[in-house]
Amino acid sequence: MAGGVEAEWIVFVYMSTMKIEREQQWGILMEDKRNWGENWVILGDWNDLSCREEKNGGLVRSERSFQGFNNIIGQMGMFMLRMEGYKFTWGNNRKDEGFVEEVLDKAFASLSWLNNHPHASVKCVLRSASDHALLVLEYGKKSGVSEKKIYIQ
Repeated sequence: MAGGVEAEWIVFVYMSTMKIEREQQWGILMEDKRNWGENWVILGDWNDLSCREEKNGGLVRSERSFQGFNNIIGQMGMFMLRMEGYKFTWGNNRKDEGFVEEVLDKAFASLSWLNNHPHASVKCVLRSASDHALLVLEYGKKSGVSEKKIYIQ
């Protein structure tokens, strides 16, 4: 703590689409987390789902397939930030029966960070040119005077 202000970490991730590489990345996050202290938020493209409700269309995933991601969420002590706007953050840009959309982009925070920023949320702005939506992390005072925003695509 410098000058009475507690440090905060904002970590951006892009996780691999390959499960084995993603699991290795989770291990690196676990190691790095030791340096962050109690106040941190992690956001970006996780390339994984925590439950069936995070997918619309395509093949149905088994409940077991969510176990690895949910385990890392628990081990890291991560709490998902409230998402505003359109639910799904990624789409395959196909039409009709081939259309799939998922919640691949998410923001998680430590309990301490959430306690310091109780009004924090993530806005999902509809996709345009990209297959991913723009995420906007909003935190700070709700009066708007001290509100902070971070844009991620």
